Amino acid sequence: MKKQFIMKVLAIDDQQLVLLPLQKRLIELGYEVKIETDGKSGIESYNSFNPDLVIVDINMRKFQV
Repeated sequence: MKKQFIMKVLAIDDQQLVLLPLQKRLIELGYEVKIETDGKSGIESYNSFNPDLVIVDINMRKFQV
C-alpha cells in the first residue's frame, strides 16, 4: 500500500475571522494546518512545523520578530 503524502500549511494572520474559516476549509480538503496570529509565533512555527506552504497576511499590525 502506498503511503499518502499530506501537505502541511502554515497560515499567519492577526485576524481570527480570517484564519478559522481558512483552517476549516483546508482541513476539509485534507491538509494538515497550523495557524498563528503574530509574526514571532509564525516564524517559530515555520521552523518547527516545516510547512510545505505558508500563507501570510503581509499587512499584519504586529509582524515584529
